[in-house]
This record gives sequence, structure tokens and C-alpha cells, in this order.
Amino acid sequence: MHKMTAVKLPLRWVLVVPFLLQIFAVVGLTGFLAYKNGQRTVGELVQKLGNEAGEHTQQKLINYLNTAQLVNRINADVISLDSLKLTNRPRLERYLWQQMRQFKQVSEINLGTTEGDFLGAESLSNGSIALNIANQNTNGSIRTYATNVKGERTKLLRSLPNFDPRNRPWYQQAVQARRPVWSQIYPSFLNHRLEIAASRPLYDAEGTLRGVASATLSLERMSQFLQELNISPNGQTWVISPTGLLVATSTPKATADATQTPSLLQAAASPNPLTRASAEALTEQVPDLKAVTAPRYLEFDFQGQRQFLIVLPFETDPDLDWLIAVVVPERDFMAQVQDNTRNTLLLCLGALALATALGVYTSRWISRPILKLSEASSAIAQGANSAHDRAILQHSIDRQNIFEIDVLAQSFNQMAKQLGAAFLGLEQANSQLEQRVARRTNALRQAEAELRGLLCAMNELILVFDANGTLVKIAQTSTDLPDKPTEAAIGKSLAEVFPTAQVDELAIAIQQALGIQQTHIVEYCHRIGEKEIWCSASISPINEQNVILVARDITEEHEAAIELQEDLDREKQLNELKSRFVSMTSHEFRTPLTTILSSVDLLESRSHNWAEARDLKHLERIQTAVKRMTALLNDVLVISKADADRLEFDPTELDIEDYCRNLVEEMQPSATAKHQLVFEVKGQCGLVWMDEKLLQHILPNLLSNALKYSPDGGQVFFRLHCQAQAVRFEVQDQGIGIPPSDRDQIFDSFHRARNVGNISGTGLGLAIVKKSVDLHGGTVHIDSQVGEGTTFTVVLPTHRGANHTQGKTA
Repeated sequence: MHKMTAVKLPLRWVLVVPFLLQIFAVVGLTGFLAYKNGQRTVGELVQKLGNEAGEHTQQKLINYLNTAQLVNRINADVISLDSLKLTNRPRLERYLWQQMRQFKQVSEINLGTTEGDFLGAESLSNGSIALNIANQNTNGSIRTYATNVKGERTKLLRSLPNFDPRNRPWYQQAVQARRPVWSQIYPSFLNHRLEIAASRPLYDAEGTLRGVASATLSLERMSQFLQELNISPNGQTWVISPTGLLVATSTPKATADATQTPSLLQAAASPNPLTRASAEALTEQVPDLKAVTAPRYLEFDFQGQRQFLIVLPFETDPDLDWLIAVVVPERDFMAQVQDNTRNTLLLCLGALALATALGVYTSRWISRPILKLSEASSAIAQGANSAHDRAILQHSIDRQNIFEIDVLAQSFNQMAKQLGAAFLGLEQANSQLEQRVARRTNALRQAEAELRGLLCAMNELILVFDANGTLVKIAQTSTDLPDKPTEAAIGKSLAEVFPTAQVDELAIAIQQALGIQQTHIVEYCHRIGEKEIWCSASISPINEQNVILVARDITEEHEAAIELQEDLDREKQLNELKSRFVSMTSHEFRTPLTTILSSVDLLESRSHNWAEARDLKHLERIQTAVKRMTALLNDVLVISKADADRLEFDPTELDIEDYCRNLVEEMQPSATAKHQLVFEVKGQCGLVWMDEKLLQHILPNLLSNALKYSPDGGQVFFRLHCQAQAVRFEVQDQGIGIPPSDRDQIFDSFHRARNVGNISGTGLGLAIVKKSVDLHGGTVHIDSQVGEGTTFTVVLPTHRGANHTQGKTA
């Protein structure tokens, strides 16, 4: 057998081919993975950013729409509390004008009554506020008036005929629903712009419909609001109906023809190419928009670029079945990622080309002797230990006579020169990087200075706490709150930072904010001596372990709320007092007037057939009724004088024991056989210095009440205790008693205990007693048990030896 001859290959093939195959494989795999990772990263990041943008838009839109419902709720509360009457037009116009200034997001605030009257405030395009009025005086027209800076009407801007608020969609839908509703989108009667109104029916205390309150939002302003959100440089945000109608969009619209009634536009017919393409893709991928109950993520191509479309249901109100669509071009968020991917691919291709060239070039010089190559490599390695010594890299290998060795030497020399150039380029790159870092550092310092200045301009207290309630950071603001901690408080607990009764509530709010990742607001009071300072703390989560607390002074707002509540309580008391007065007078006057009228009729018709004694009986009934009415009028006059501070105190010398005995004799006929009036005297009684006229308001009232409320056969005790500096009167009965719930109000005008039943009375007697006792500088005390009886104790100073002058009460 012949021995097989081995195939011999050129040396450069043996060295270059495997090398090139490895480079091709590595570069190809690197480029493929970079491309795939870039695509996946683009999709995930854009989907996340688009989702956040959609949720952000939805939250902002909810806050924007809730403004209209808030306005209606405020107006309904004000009208239901009777703080603002629909018939008081001047005050109502001023109120709506001021409310329009406060809620600038709202286009119109309107009130329509069941009688067809209408009053509204409208925000004009020039920023001013106009008043819209329609009533019987306008003859079915709606008139628009300009206003001055005080909210007063100045001149007539326009007058449109055939206006009745009861025919408007916002009125009819609220009346039909009998609850707060959102109207359908409709063209405005005044300016033909598209609007949507939040409406709320107004009912009185009897449940009768009084009218409808509405707050209107224009779709044009809603679109401007979406434009201000600035989701992305080339992105879009719309609000669409399930039928594809474009309710609002962040893209600018062409100016509509003012002479034509506006209407909603189909998103697929939008003049904006991206909007139109997005709507077509949405219709193709989601045929039934009503089925969208959760966020949907769609992709489509537009003009050769990938677009992301996020569709979310708008779930704030059952009346609004809208959808929010956010279009995010891939290039807006991923330009840098795509640049990096492209650069990676270019570098890979460049490296492939360079490696191929070097492999081919090196293959011509690969035959250099191994020893020379080793020595040269060792020399280069030793010289490369110093970053600044590149002279060793200029070391070259002498050319050899052998072709392969000569080629390898030249290739090695060339490679050494390239390494030197690479080190030089690396130093230059490091220098440029240091410059960029310096510029970025200066920019960060400037931003930090601006933030510090912004915080210094704020007057709120800003603190950062961790989940355990430990103070982590204090923002340097210009707040003057008394509980502002110093830097020494960092690391202390919440109780050490806020020594108030609300520390537990603040701690709970911190845990809740971290638990559900939402903002909580807590109001707390800080007491300095006799002064109370109220603060409102907003606690918001920063991350899962820390929260930021922003506190501001709300003392003035808190005091204003208290004053408002006190005013409402006083007004309620006055209304109740007026009602009791009308009820009392109508009841107390009706009985004696009936007696007088019946007696007069009898005297007139039958007196010629009666004896004189019978006539006298009826005349006595008339006289008794007249006295009763006179006494009632006297009580009303006395209480009115006392309320007006015109009841005088005119003391004179008076034998108090004789006065009381005479009073008992006068009251004895009132006791009759059914009651027993017992008079007792203790102590040495003589002359005292008192106002006899005021005593007539005190003792007879107490005695008559004791007799009136005592049962048949009961005893009434009248005790007189004379002391050195005072006289004490006690009137004790065995009557029905006074319930504990009525004792605090028993001396109020027109107030009667709830257990008096059918016993007649005005509720003025004890009020007169209290005011007369106060004029004497005395006291009155009640001791009562329901079903057992009541004891009234009156203590009056004797005023002996004192100089008294007549005057009015203070």
C-alpha cells in the first residue's frame, strides 16, 4: 500500500479561516440578540409608559369632571339650608359670579326653576364673566349682560328669543332621573358650542321640586385640557364614545363655522392622519367598543413606524360610557434605545470588517519566528504596564529573509502601532468623558439650587417619615408653623416631633398611605397658651417605605367654618323661636277671642230674655278673656323690652313680708278648693331695697305656674327666708315636674316642657322671671323630679344702704 499523502494547506488559511468563522458567528449572534432585545424592550417600555399615561389622563379627567359635580353639590347645600334664596336675585347673581371666578374650569353655572326662571354665569372667551338672565320680565328671551369687577351688570351683550330652561337637556334629564346626572352632549343655546352638563335637581324640605342646578363643561375646553397634559411629543389623547364619536382630543381642531350647529365627529373621519389611522386600527382590532371593560393594548403601523394604542374604560360615572385612547409613537419614547441598537449593529459590522481585514493582513506575516514574536510580545507587555509610556509600542521586529517570517514581522509591527493609537484614542475619550461629567455635575447643582429656592419660597412644613414613624428628612421651607422641627429632630419618633393629641391619627394615616399607596389628609390642632393653631397635613407615599408630610396653617379656614356653623345654628334658633311665637299667640288668642265672640253673640241675640245675673255672667266671661289677652300682651311686651335691653330696674324700700302676704291673699282665689297655698316665713324680715314692679314679674309667675301644674288636692308652699344680705323665696309644688332634657332651656322664651300636655301656657313666664331676677343681680335655681314636683328658689340681694340709680340693663 502506498502511504497517503497529507493535504497541506497554506499557513494563512489555517490561521485565518477559523478566526473569521468565529468572528462571523459572534458578530452575527450579537447583532441578532441586540435586535431582538431592542424590539422586546421597546414593546415592554412603551406599553408601561402608555399605560401610565392613560391612567394619568383618566385621573386628571376625573378630577376635571368632578369640579362640575362639586359646584352643583355646593349650590344644592346652600339652597337646601336656606342660606341662599332663589327669590333673592341680586344676591344670587353675586353668588354665581363669585363662584364662576373660583371654578374657572367650568364654562357655565346655571340655575333653572320650575316656574321657567333662569339665572346663570358664563365664562367668555376674553376671560370676563357674563350673567345670563331669563324670567317673566324678559318675555321668553335670554339676555346676556357684561359685568364689572364687582360682579354688577353693566351692559347688554345679546338677547336670544324663545328660551325656556325647562326645555334644555340638562334640566329635563335631571328632573327625569331625580338624582345628579350627566346630560347628553348638546349644542349651547347661546354660542352653539358643544357642551356637557352636570345637573342636580333641587328639592325643598317637603320634597317638592324647586328647580335644577347645572355646571357646564365645554368640549372645546376639555380638548384644551387634554392638550395641556402633554403625554408625549407626537402622541395623542382622545375621549371617544362607544360608537366611535370623538368627544375630545388633544389634537388642534379647525375653526368651526359659527352659523352651523356643531356635532360630534367620528374619530375615523378626523382630519388628523394619525387620529384617523388609530381609529381605523381600533375598529379593526376591537369591533365592539362597548366590550372594553379593561385596558387594551394595540399596535399598528403608521407611515412606516410602529404605534402603540392604549384604550381604557372611563369608569367615573355610569352616565358617562366613554373610553380614553392614548396613542404613543414608538419613536417618542424609544429613540435613544433605537440609536443604541443601531450603534451596536454598526459597531458589530465595523468590528467584523476590521477583524476580517486584520485576519487577512495578519495571515501574510504569521510565519515570523515564534521566539521573535514571543520576545516582542513580552517587550510590548512590559511597556504597556505604564499607561503614559507608549514609546515601547513603537518597538518593531526586524524583517527576515524567510517570506512567511518577514510577513509575520511586518504584521506584528503594524499591530503594535495600532495599539499605540488605541491607547491615545482611549485617553482622549476619557478626557471628553470627564468634561461631560463636569457639565452634568454643574447642571445638577443648578437644579438643586433652584429646588432649594423653590422650597424656601413655600410656607408649608415638609417632612419625610419612614414606615416606623421616624423622621428621615426636613425640607428647608419658610414656614412659620410652631411645630417645625429642627435638624436635631431627625431620627426621632412621630410623638417627639408632633407632641399633639393627633399623633396616633397621624401614625395611622402614615400606615394607610403606605398600605394603599394613596394620599391621606389629617387635621390637627397645636395649642400655644390660649391660642389654637389648626393645621392640615397631607401624607403621600414616596415609595413603599417612606412618606412625605406637607402641613399648612388652616386656622383661618377652621375659624371661618366654626363661625359659619354658629351663624347657621343661630338662624335655626331664630326660626324655631318665630314658629313657637306664632303657634303660641294663635293658640292663646283663639280661646279668649272665641269666648268673647260667643258671649257677645249671646248677649246680642238673647239678652232681652235673660235675667240681669245671667248677663253679668257673660260679661264676666268677656272681662276674664280680655284680662287673659291683656296679660299675654303684657308678657310679650315685657319679654320684648328685656330682649331690647329696655327693661328698667327701679328699686324702692319695701316691706317684703307684707308684700308677700298680700300676694298670697291675691293668689288665694286662684288656688280654689282644689289646691292649698301655704305661706311660711323664716328669719327677721323688714324693709328691703327692691323693685316692686319686677317682683310682680317673678313671684306671681312662679305661684301661678305652681298652682296650674299641681294636681287636684295638691299643696303649694310659698316660703320667705330673710337673711342679712339677701332674701330667699321658695315656691314648691307637687305637680308634674320638669324633665331633665328641658331644664337647660326652661328659661328660654316660648319654651315649654314636653310633658305639659293640654295645659295652656305661653312659655314666657319663666323667661320673664329669669330676666327680672338678673336685673336684681340675683339667682334662680330649679330642683325638680318628674311626677313628684318642682321647687324654684330665687335669691335676691336686699341692697340695704346702697345707692341705686335707675337705668337699663347692660
